[in-house]
Amino acid sequence: SVAILGDGETILVVEDDEEVRTVIVGTVKALGYVVRQAPSAAEAQIMLDEGLRPHLLLTDVLQPHGKDGIQFAQEVHEAFPQCAILLMSGYTEDAMERNKKLDKPFALLRKPFSKAELSRQLRIQLDSRIETIHRASA
Repeated sequence: SVAILGDGETILVVEDDEEVRTVIVGTVKALGYVVRQAPSAAEAQIMLDEGLRPHLLLTDVLQPHGKDGIQFAQEVHEAFPQCAILLMSGYTEDAMERNKKLDKPFALLRKPFSKAELSRQLRIQLDSRIETIHRASA
């Protein structure tokens, strides 16, 4: 299937494994998005505190030190409801169960995923976010 291109939206990628992060960042950039990256939720939070307003947060569920990707996603969603969220996880069962328990579960990509899968999920989440903003301002 064909990769669906971005339209210059900003994606914040949070992934502690440097090799994996490099591949994901390269893929997301190649799809036409502006990418900011952080190795942990804590570092990503500093970027948000400094004024970064990504269109979408792409975060790994497993995070080093302290809060995990699901907790971080919930905090970002509460602080910036207009930011779309896409989780990724290689250890899915536990993550899926915990995500399902949320009032509104986040979209979750299972690792390893293809470029086409990633591009499709980014577009789905970004487009649903745009609809939410339109509804809110209508």
